[in-house]
Amino acid sequence: MLIAPATTIATDPSGLLFSVDGLAPETAPQSPLLPPGTHLIGVPSPQAGPPGIQYAFNGWSDSGAETHSIDVTGTATTYTASFKTQYQLTASALPSGSGGAVSPTTGSFFDSGSNVTLTATGAAPYAFSYWSGAASGNSNPTSITMSAPQSVTAVFVNCAITGDRIPSVADAQLIIHEALGTAPTSNDLNNDGIVNVADVQKLINAVMGVY
Repeated sequence: MLIAPATTIATDPSGLLFSVDGLAPETAPQSPLLPPGTHLIGVPSPQAGPPGIQYAFNGWSDSGAETHSIDVTGTATTYTASFKTQYQLTASALPSGSGGAVSPTTGSFFDSGSNVTLTATGAAPYAFSYWSGAASGNSNPTSITMSAPQSVTAVFVNCAITGDRIPSVADAQLIIHEALGTAPTSNDLNNDGIVNVADVQKLINAVMGVY
């Protein structure tokens, strides 16, 4: 059988998988011995990398689709599949199972360098308090840059501070007294070191059913 000059299949980054003519995937770079004619090259996407990292197909050097045909002729040719790096977001809520939820969903992957907006949504009687991990502060929503695998936690606070299980006028009255300094300041709902109008507003929102 006539064998054409070398056809090399590479990936960027190197060491990812490709396949030729539907055969089992191989690790790039490789120079399979291909007879002249039409052949099919492709790459699986996404491909797993180290923990929290994956690689998504971005394009071939010949501008072909993820899986496409090539013509093997008398010229040595290299085909390179480029991939973009994506990082995983791990998102959790405290207290887990009852405090609330975070979006995007935990386990999602995002392109390296992209900005991701995080939104915390409380579940009665809990309201969002602050972020920890890759995000910080009490702004909601907030954003982080995916420069690596990132882990964030949304911390929620129970707004039924008088122990009646449902945020009520009594809770609002207590937080107002705390903000005025006429009651011990034990309910810093925003975790900013003081009880003030922001905490009062958060509790009033909870009384109105806005978490």
